[in-house]
Amino acid sequence: MDNGPELIAGLMQSWSQSNDIHFQYMQPGKSMQNGFIERFNRTYRKNVLDAYIFESLEDVMAITDDFVKDYNHERPHYALGGISPVNYRKNSVANFEGARSASARPALHSPLQNSLAGEKKIV
Repeated sequence: MDNGPELIAGLMQSWSQSNDIHFQYMQPGKSMQNGFIERFNRTYRKNVLDAYIFESLEDVMAITDDFVKDYNHERPHYALGGISPVNYRKNSVANFEGARSASARPALHSPLQNSLAGEKKIV
């Protein structure tokens, strides 16, 4: 979780405690600990917030909806090999389905599953 003032809210902290969620705060000056959302925020600010003059909240919501659809369905992402997230997921699911039909079988209990049993959810 970011240390920024917009995310320091008693209600959020109360909700997370009541749902057994433990926040892990980023270290100050270490924005790459949250690099994916930082990249998205930069792209959103450049392509939406700085690109338009909004007259209403409905304008913001409509333009944001168009941006998110384009960002996820059309826009190529360098980190995903130059394809959109939706196409990347389709390819991953197709590859996973092929892997499930392979003859090799995973162990019943992996060390990772055993080490994660009983840990709190982390946001």
